[in-house]
Amino acid sequence: MGSGASKARTEEETFEEVARTLSKAKRITVFSGAGVSVSSGIPDFRSPGGIWTRFDPMVYCDYENFLDKPEMFWTMVKCLYQDIHFSLGGSREELERGELRSPRPNEAHSAVADLEALGKRVSVVTQNI
Repeated sequence: MGSGASKARTEEETFEEVARTLSKAKRITVFSGAGVSVSSGIPDFRSPGGIWTRFDPMVYCDYENFLDKPEMFWTMVKCLYQDIHFSLGGSREELERGELRSPRPNEAHSAVADLEALGKRVSVVTQNI
């Protein structure tokens, strides 16, 4: 290695560089996916046992099908809400009483909100579904 070779950055140096870049930015775009919401209790749709293994999105989320048979879509949504309720430790008895558990924002959601609170114009691009 010659004298012009750069040394590898430490994790702390990389973090500091990202923090400096974010502090200077006026606009920030966040790219995310399903993993962001999983820690809030929203199951990954594509994983084994996920909602897409039980409901074909090309059928249940098709606009024309929704207009013709909206009950299909709402059946899928009901199952999704039940999945979320159970993933958050909810019971069938709670559902029967109408006590549906709700997901809460996690650290990733809070980080985006913090950027907005700092006056940044934040856009989120997601393929969450």
